[in-house]
Amino acid sequence: MSLALKVFKQSMLLLALGFIGDLGRAQFVVTTGLDEIANLRPGESKRFAIGVTNTGGEARTASIRFVDHQVIDGGNQFLEPGKLERSLANWLITRPSVSLEPGESITLFVDVQVPSNVNNGGTYWGVLLIEPDEATQATEVADVNRERGEGEDVTIHFRYRIRTAIQLVVNLPGNEKPQIELRDPVVTRTPEGTIELRVAIANEGGRWARSSTLNLDVYEAQTGSKVMSSERSVARLYPGSNRHATFDMGHLESGRYQLVLLAEVAGDVVAATRFDLDVEPQHPSPGPEGAP
Repeated sequence: MSLALKVFKQSMLLLALGFIGDLGRAQFVVTTGLDEIANLRPGESKRFAIGVTNTGGEARTASIRFVDHQVIDGGNQFLEPGKLERSLANWLITRPSVSLEPGESITLFVDVQVPSNVNNGGTYWGVLLIEPDEATQATEVADVNRERGEGEDVTIHFRYRIRTAIQLVVNLPGNEKPQIELRDPVVTRTPEGTIELRVAIANEGGRWARSSTLNLDVYEAQTGSKVMSSERSVARLYPGSNRHATFDMGHLESGRYQLVLLAEVAGDVVAATRFDLDVEPQHPSPGPEGAP
C-alpha cells in the first residue's frame, strides 16, 4: 500500500510539471478580458469584441460554443445552452469556429440582441468556450527517480486541450435585486482543536451579486463582549447560484457564545442570521493501552 501510494503521488507530480511546462505550445490565447458586461434595455444590441491569438508554431482550428453556467455548492457547472431561465443563448450570434496561422491574431465578434418583448429585468449570462479541435501532444522527462538513486529517468507522454471560458453578462433595468440567503451553518472542530463555521450563501433573486461580503461576529453569551470578528469575500453570485464560506474561530474556550453572521452586497446588509454555540471542554485523546 505504501509503495503504490508513493508511486501514484510521484506520477501526479511529474504530470503536473510536464503539463505546466507545455502550456505555451500551440494554444489559443484570449488577449482581451475574460469578462464582458453590458447594460442594455429591451430591443437594444451589443457587439462584444474578443481578441484571440495563436501563440503556437502550427496552424490551429478552435471550436466556439456558448454554454449556460451555474455555480452550485461552489462548483462550476456548464450546461446545455438555454437550460437556465436567464440564459443568453437565444440572444447571441457568433461564428462556430476560428482558424489561425502561427502567431496570427483576430478579433472575434459576438453580437447580443435583446428581444423587445422581454418583461423581466435583472441579469442574464452565460459562457463562451474556445477550445482547440486537436489536442496538443507533450512529452516530459523527469529525473525524480534518479535524484533519489532509485533508477532511470521517467518519460511521460500525454495530450491535452485548454478551454478558455469568457463570461458574457447582460444586465437589464428593472426592480429585480439579489436575494441573498444564508443556509446550513455547520460548526465542527478540526483535528488541531480549532472551531470552524461553514455556511452556504445563495442568491435566489433576479439580479447578480457582483461581489458580496460575509461578516462573522462572535460574542460571549453571558457578558455580551465581542470575542472575535472575521470577514470573507464571496465571488459573484448569479441568480440560482450558491457558494460556501468557512470561518476559523480558533481555540474558543468552553462556554456559550452567540454568533452573528451578516451578508452584504455593495455595502448594504441583505441577509443576517444569529444562533447560539455551546463549546464543550475538549478532552485529551486517550493514550496507548496501558499508558498511565
